[in-house]
Amino acid sequence: MIILKLLFVSGSIPNMPCGVGDYSLKLINALKKKGNTKIKVLTSNHEEVNEIQNVEIKKISSDWSLLGTLSNLFKYFRKDHFDLIHVQYPTTGYKKGLGVFSVFLYSKVKKIPIVLTLHEFSRFHYLKKGLFSLILSIMSSHIILTTKNEYDVLIKRGKLFRLSRKTTIIPIGSNIPAVNTKKTIKLDTICFFGFLYADKQIPSILNTIRMAKNKNIILKLRVIGSEHPDSPGELNKLKQLVMKMNLDEHVEFFIEKPSEIVAELISECIACVLPYKDGVSLRRGSLLAALEQDCVVISNIGEHTPEIIKNKKNILLAETEEEILESVEFLKGNPNKREEIAKNARETLLADRSWEEIGSRHSDVFRIVTNNKSM
Repeated sequence: MIILKLLFVSGSIPNMPCGVGDYSLKLINALKKKGNTKIKVLTSNHEEVNEIQNVEIKKISSDWSLLGTLSNLFKYFRKDHFDLIHVQYPTTGYKKGLGVFSVFLYSKVKKIPIVLTLHEFSRFHYLKKGLFSLILSIMSSHIILTTKNEYDVLIKRGKLFRLSRKTTIIPIGSNIPAVNTKKTIKLDTICFFGFLYADKQIPSILNTIRMAKNKNIILKLRVIGSEHPDSPGELNKLKQLVMKMNLDEHVEFFIEKPSEIVAELISECIACVLPYKDGVSLRRGSLLAALEQDCVVISNIGEHTPEIIKNKKNILLAETEEEILESVEFLKGNPNKREEIAKNARETLLADRSWEEIGSRHSDVFRIVTNNKSM
């Protein structure tokens, strides 16, 4: 068996707060388990970057400047001979730096094929990250996208460059493992899970809790997650809002908890309420994490919500705070239906999303790009 020498590039690696960073670690470990890839990681020079067992990490840039990153690439990897470079874009670690472009320049000089995974491309503005991502896509040997919608948007924007010939869809998996032991569900408790952004619409969930309180319905909320670098101080704002709404006894915060604890906290809830500004879709890691715990998700429909997501089949859709409360009450009164929705979600929305399968599909792409038939 021939071992592939891979340079894995991600601006964020745990414990840096970034969903793509969490994804990167899961993928790296999945590739390691296959035993046919020797991985070196290039990431940000950040104190929160953890070691990865049997993987060398080079923390070469704090700002990802164009020239600084290019210089460091040739400095730190002058003796390395990589078969392939795999880049994750975007990540919070890159900040506003253009250093990831230097990785592509390095690949051209060294004549190393490069695979690009684009995350949430459909959200990018045409003239900002959208244009930059399109340039990176054109320069790539192969592109990986995580949903059919992301694929459609990229192919439409880059139709002059016939990107479909070198693009593959590989879905993401849950960054939170399934809970080890099933917990007794607390019928009076719902949760939110994810990064605390200003646009996460958590206040709408708080309004639902207040509405329940006013109707003498016992309902508690667990806010599970962590602060995001793009929204500093959001946790304090939410805590102040809770106090202002007199919901201190109804809301608990669980911040920066280990993944095993997160899994337990979610699994105990009757539902995970995840309102998204642009609607629910399968590119949402928080959605997959909740479903992985067999927790029914209450969310809202959007322009890019796929047809496979069906109300009262594998999810509950709620567009208003009143509908969120109605959905919770529906689950309380219909335990068999709750179990059915959770089971359907696992069978339909989590199918083919194990990290073993995701790692295998990446290896298939790497084999095609490098013409390495022995992988």
